[in-house]
Amino acid sequence: MLNAIERKLREHIDFSYVRKTHLNSVRYKDYYGVRMSANREIAQKYYQNIEAWNMDDLFALCKKLLNSRIHEKKTIAFDWAFRLKDRYEKKDFYVFESWLYTYVNNYGLCDDLCTHALGEAVRRFPSCAERIYQWIKEDNLWVRRAGPVTLIYVAGSPDTFEMSLDVCKKLFRDEEPLVQKGFGWLLKELSQYNENKIFDFLNTHKKYISRIALRYAIEKMPQHKRQVILSS
Repeated sequence: MLNAIERKLREHIDFSYVRKTHLNSVRYKDYYGVRMSANREIAQKYYQNIEAWNMDDLFALCKKLLNSRIHEKKTIAFDWAFRLKDRYEKKDFYVFESWLYTYVNNYGLCDDLCTHALGEAVRRFPSCAERIYQWIKEDNLWVRRAGPVTLIYVAGSPDTFEMSLDVCKKLFRDEEPLVQKGFGWLLKELSQYNENKIFDFLNTHKKYISRIALRYAIEKMPQHKRQVILSS
């Protein structure tokens, strides 16, 4: 099956997409250049052949894809993992956490894993969310970004609302823009459920929050509230 996936991915390389997005540069050496829509279709096609497998065998196959280092193959592994969500056990959270530490090396993979498999695992097993406090201390920027981005999946849950604010506070001084954007994104999603509380939170702490994070956080707020937050 792995050989079949390899052939199918290569058949779907979009060279105009490669040129447009500069995927032919050294920086993107682990990309084939398959558009996400085609990547998802390939994942779905081959998932039909394995969905009846037991979880251990499925995860072993996912790991082979992840070890390839190719971005599109990692995307298939993460896609399959999320399709298994109705069969998750608590131990599977730690499988996904190990993937985060070992295989995630760009924001696309980070956000894909966190807003799907990892987020769903946290929703099903809320006690696992405590691990996020360790993630946001790590040197690895993708693991730090994963903290707030995973919480986006459960932004509507009152059980994680206060924890989400606490995680954001702990990241205020993080100098990495992609981490700042990550917690800004989380605050934006939280504002959809309790706009007034997020507005008060931002207004109270805005002197400690980067402008880039603030702009993400207020994106869906009314104009007058955005002006207040951005005022000095």
